[in-house]
Amino acid sequence: MDKKKHSKTIHDYLNSPEYKEGIIEGLLELSDKVVQGISYVDGFKERALNLLYIDAQKSFKSFILLAEQRHINSSVLFMRKIIEIFIRMEYLSVKNQFENYCRAQSNDQAKILSSLLSSRPIKSVEQTALWRKRHEIISECKKIYQDKINKKYMEMPNLDIMAAETGLYVLYIEKYSPLSKFVHSNISVENFYMYKDKEGLHYSKEADEVINNEGRLQTMLNDTMFCFYKITQRYIQEMGVQQEKIKKFEEEFFIFTSFDLITGTSRTNVDISQSIVNNLLGKDLPQDKEDQKHEVLFVENDLNSLRHDWKNLEIVVKQKENELKK
Repeated sequence: MDKKKHSKTIHDYLNSPEYKEGIIEGLLELSDKVVQGISYVDGFKERALNLLYIDAQKSFKSFILLAEQRHINSSVLFMRKIIEIFIRMEYLSVKNQFENYCRAQSNDQAKILSSLLSSRPIKSVEQTALWRKRHEIISECKKIYQDKINKKYMEMPNLDIMAAETGLYVLYIEKYSPLSKFVHSNISVENFYMYKDKEGLHYSKEADEVINNEGRLQTMLNDTMFCFYKITQRYIQEMGVQQEKIKKFEEEFFIFTSFDLITGTSRTNVDISQSIVNNLLGKDLPQDKEDQKHEVLFVENDLNSLRHDWKNLEIVVKQKENELKK
């Protein structure tokens, strides 16, 4: 069997415009069905998951709209938000921290209300929803304070901790963290807004942005679609809704759902092959020892290996420069 030929066929199929359009349409149709069935339930788990999923779907639609118009650097904002929602939802579900997550809003609301009261006239603040629930906010903050003393309440950790504790640290380090530079317009991303030709350096306008960033856009599409799929999968699993719909989606797009090179869960060619076979058969099979002899590492999950310094970068850049000269 010509493994390279088969790998190229799968790669080309996975990245074909028609296949990607089908995935996007499938995800939008599935998520619309999920959202249509959402109604308010006064439970910590339901409130947390409903909020996160509705927010994720709106962000995904905004991302697709910007990506279709080739507003690449702006679409980064929603890509980063989707990754954050994915990590947060995984943490809350795996660690069962829905109650603490919902209760934490009282502390945040207390800070906002205090700020409003110190900076605006009371007649203005009186019209806000926070003022109307001021006694509820103060009461809950007192309870949280007492629960902290009695060690019954745990503060929500930072996102990097959430990622590390749910096996998503590779996603956080390699995808989420670098996008912060775009969100805050850091000077280090200047090169993404420029291109060079025979006449010199130029700032990218809309038309230029498409020409010079098409490969980057395709990578962003792949990453964002997969993260939103995982968000949808987690929501359906936790809430027990639309299970037949997502099963149908996964059967239709089994190659897409098998190629997880984003979260760090699938690290090797054997992992991915195993995932494809499992999705095709609808059941988990044990890995073959013979396959492990030909295992190739794609994603490194050792946290120490992710701390590359400029020396590592310099070596890699020189290697790639030599590749280009061949």
